[in-house]
Amino acid sequence: ASLALFDAAAVECLGMLGSVGLRPMSLYAACFVVVRGACLPCEGTKVHVDYNDARLPVGSSFTCLGPLAESFPSTVGGLQYWPWEAPDGTPSDCHEICKYRTGQYVVIDGKLPHRTEPFVYKPDHKLEHDVCNAFETRRHLRVLISLHIASTEASLAPYARGVMKAMVPASAFIRHGGPPPSRFLANR
Repeated sequence: ASLALFDAAAVECLGMLGSVGLRPMSLYAACFVVVRGACLPCEGTKVHVDYNDARLPVGSSFTCLGPLAESFPSTVGGLQYWPWEAPDGTPSDCHEICKYRTGQYVVIDGKLPHRTEPFVYKPDHKLEHDVCNAFETRRHLRVLISLHIASTEASLAPYARGVMKAMVPASAFIRHGGPPPSRFLANR
């Protein structure tokens, strides 16, 4: 197994990141985030950063998240994040929320504090009939594709790979740093 199937999904994110003139980037790891439930209380999700290594600067790593199939009802959690107030990465006291939409990725810097938005599903069959029906038919299943993209610069790649080994599930595959190789390492 390899990341080859995820490479196609990462093309859009890599193109967007490349178009803003950032470092050379590559897909390092990918996985599915699978959660079932009609609610997620505040204590069920924690604020974190994905690339928590001081040697990885802002702009050197990103996480791209998107729904695998359909969008979720509006009352189902999106991504809650705390924008930076200063160039040094100081987070704001106020959070923002970005909802997941079919065919779109939410792309966040690896240093941006975030979490899954806590929620309680409240169906609105009048305004969101099809979306609510699909969510209920799936028994409140949410599946996101999670793409982990980071710099291929020789000075940063080993740290990005180290973060991936610690962060993604053991069943995920992690790419070596450098240009997209043909070999992948199992996260063991």
